[in-house]
Amino acid sequence: MNRLSRKIFRGKVKELGVEIALDFVTYLGSATTILSIYFNKRKFDPKNILDDTIILFSLFILVMWILRVKEITKKINKIRLNRKDFFEFVSNEKRKALNSIISISGDVSWLIEEKDSFQSLIKERQNLNIEIFYDKNKINNKALFNLLAEYKKIGIKTLPYPFPNIPHLKALIIDDDTEDVKLFAFIKDDDNFQVDIYKRGDITLNYASAFISNIRSYYEQVNLESKKLFIGISGINNIGKTTLASILKHHYGSDMTIIPDTYKKYNDKVFVTDIIILYEQIMIFLDELKYSSAKILIFDRTPIDNLAFLTHNLKDDLNYKEAVENINSKVMEFAKCLEFVILLKPNKQEFKYKPTKYINIKNRKLVHEKICSLYNESHVKAHSFYISSDEENYKSKLKEISIEVINIIDKKLDL
Repeated sequence: MNRLSRKIFRGKVKELGVEIALDFVTYLGSATTILSIYFNKRKFDPKNILDDTIILFSLFILVMWILRVKEITKKINKIRLNRKDFFEFVSNEKRKALNSIISISGDVSWLIEEKDSFQSLIKERQNLNIEIFYDKNKINNKALFNLLAEYKKIGIKTLPYPFPNIPHLKALIIDDDTEDVKLFAFIKDDDNFQVDIYKRGDITLNYASAFISNIRSYYEQVNLESKKLFIGISGINNIGKTTLASILKHHYGSDMTIIPDTYKKYNDKVFVTDIIILYEQIMIFLDELKYSSAKILIFDRTPIDNLAFLTHNLKDDLNYKEAVENINSKVMEFAKCLEFVILLKPNKQEFKYKPTKYINIKNRKLVHEKICSLYNESHVKAHSFYISSDEENYKSKLKEISIEVINIIDKKLDL
């Protein structure tokens, strides 16, 4: 065990030991207080139901402490390091790699500090596959461009994201496609780093693997000068997005592929769930770029819609303020790939808001306002169409809209 490993081990033992001890005192104190108050002037009678209940309740408190200990020990896969120790830790983990090292970072400023480490790895193990995925928009000086060129020369693959700012994750994957695969996710806080370690089966690792797979596929099989048309249908839930997408799909047949509404599978306000909804849709989009021969890819609910739900659900939660702002910029950047969006809006005179499975009337209005606000902020061209909630007018209006949209699409494709 080297110096850094000993330091990390001692730190985790101290951190978790103190937390477990404090919790033990709290839980034991609660159980002791209950027992001492109840049995202060009486002896335990095993035939007394209330006495038995008090004893069982006290034991239940201790069982709760054991469950709490299990929860605390999960933190053993979370490490906090200063900058110097962080880069030493990353270097040590890379040296344990047997077949592959994959970096998903977006920002590549760290390449300067890691250059010597990567060069020695390449010299020692020429069969080691090393890939670096990055956001080319984050390369803002000539020195970094030259550095990437140097990395390529020594045999390291460097691939930019197909679209800017896609992943929320900054991570290192060691030995992908093996049973011993590990993912190290990094979060920078001032000059310190939090490292979360994930193993096979963890959802974060699955997401990272899917993301990498899709980027590889993009460069292997998708023509970067693709003539595909990317469009979206946007608006609050139950306003007619899926119906309109079906009408357009019926008209274009195999020339159109629908990127489905990923929100329908979920029904909660959990931050991680909202992130999955957003990125699952983008992953489906990249997958369709790989496999679909359709000329038109259309979003049934766009990433901007899901971003509106995310920001609405978490608007009062300061814990996620910075993360939401970060995701906001990434999604807005990704949305630039859309040629245009069909924005379905409620007709103020004819549309009556109703609660749905996912959202009440008040929040439907607020989400609609947020969607419109996001499109005003974005550079995406949005064609607005107004919808009535009257069933007969609703269907006829969607047919009218479909005719207009077909004309716009045909002009874009020169049909």
